Amino acid sequence: MLFNKYQYNQFDINKRGYSQNSLAYNEEGKGFWVKWILGIDKNDTKAKILADKLRHLQKARHSALPDIIEYGYDEEQKAFAIVYELLEQVETLETNVYELKTQGAISGLLDLADCLKELHLKFKINHGDIHPANILIDKNGQFYLVDFGLADITKTLSQTKELEIFARDFVAPEKLNKLVKGFHFQSDIFSIGKVVEWFFDKRQQELAEQYALQLQKLLAENPADRPNWQQVINILKNFAVASETEAVQVSFRSPNGY
Repeated sequence: MLFNKYQYNQFDINKRGYSQNSLAYNEEGKGFWVKWILGIDKNDTKAKILADKLRHLQKARHSALPDIIEYGYDEEQKAFAIVYELLEQVETLETNVYELKTQGAISGLLDLADCLKELHLKFKINHGDIHPANILIDKNGQFYLVDFGLADITKTLSQTKELEIFARDFVAPEKLNKLVKGFHFQSDIFSIGKVVEWFFDKRQQELAEQYALQLQKLLAENPADRPNWQQVINILKNFAVASETEAVQVSFRSPNGY
């Protein structure tokens, strides 16, 4: 039992990379979603860093943020635990990419960009590790962003090679090349751009030239050349409007690229 108040089934825990999660219920039968961050000792500096990040994040309110109920070290699992509001029938963008409609997906990513803008301007919070496995989608098509701040502490945590390689494809170049300097929010903008690019590539859809050029602005090598959050939101709004008229989806590519 977590924190002496949330009961879960040990056999229902799903584990991937540096985390594991499960449904849990309090004594009234109310459901919650619990995520454990593995590889953090109780008195580790990483636990203090994560707790500080979550303390600020808990104050934020946005439709793309699942409410954080509480967090702390779980003596039973020997891991740092975060208790979230229950999100029903949740899947990741990574696993749900083919089922989504283009317009719905772009609208969802637009909501995430709006959330990140609010977090940056009001709380100076950035994500640092945006990729499709960290984007959740519930049964109503609402997008959520989780795992804030884990990029700051997970370099020494146990991470499966598969997930590490996958996540690396969405990392801004300045995070890999220490010679290039940029603000943290600019790295998140690059990652959002890579998620959009990945979405169309996985579905073998092509962007019309005018939209492809706008997307490349988000993926600029130099952080200073990328748009700000409001400009990113405007670009994604253009994509969403265009997808309603199928202007975004110009053609389908065959697996052979023809």
